[in-house]
Amino acid sequence: MEETRREVETLGSRAIVHMTDVAGAEVVERDAEAVEREFGPIDIWVNNAMATVFAPFDQVTPEEFKRATEAIYLDYVQ
Repeated sequence: MEETRREVETLGSRAIVHMTDVAGAEVVERDAEAVEREFGPIDIWVNNAMATVFAPFDQVTPEEFKRATEAIYLDYVQ
């Protein structure tokens, strides 16, 4: 991400890298507000979220399944 930021700045624009855990809607909202304070309204938003659990299905806890589901789907479509 830093390489992309440098490339954007080399081309004459401003950019920031802001990594966040998208499994929590409150955190995403807070970080979006921080970006908007720096740059103004967000024109383009790119999410690339992935979470998974490596275990036999019957050993995955409900909490683990919920977190993976939220990171992959729910927070992607917010």
